[in-house]
Amino acid sequence: MNRSIIPTHVTKVGIRLALRQDYQAILDIDIDAFHHPWDEEQLGTIVKRRDSICMVAVDDDRNEIVLGYIAYRLTKRSIYTWRLAVEPTLWRQGLGTQMIDKLKGKLSPTRRNRLVVDVEEANTRAHMFLRDQKFRAKILNRDVYRFVYRVGDRKV
Repeated sequence: MNRSIIPTHVTKVGIRLALRQDYQAILDIDIDAFHHPWDEEQLGTIVKRRDSICMVAVDDDRNEIVLGYIAYRLTKRSIYTWRLAVEPTLWRQGLGTQMIDKLKGKLSPTRRNRLVVDVEEANTRAHMFLRDQKFRAKILNRDVYRFVYRVGDRKV
């Protein structure tokens, strides 16, 4: 992807299912977002799973340029988020919140009532973001925290 065409501010964002032509943009964003970025094979493995979905946030005003993505797995009782990342030039502009809100809208008190995200201990930016989104954290192991949002959970 030509990184020079990424906007520094967006006003009109759409969220849709990822297409095969979005993969390179997803991988480019992943490199900037994670210490251990996915390669094309890993991304392909996730999107080919029957229980997994990858969605992208796109700039509707700029020919559907991919600005961020969220990959997640549906289980009987929860939605497990594999990855959530936004183009670095657009951090703190609400794109991550829009993607999380999209997943929160898929939750229900009687079926899938939890949204789960595992985050490395060193990723403090993600910790703060998820806390602001009303997720609760617990230590999963010495290097990873599990953040959980439950339907109807009002406490921070």
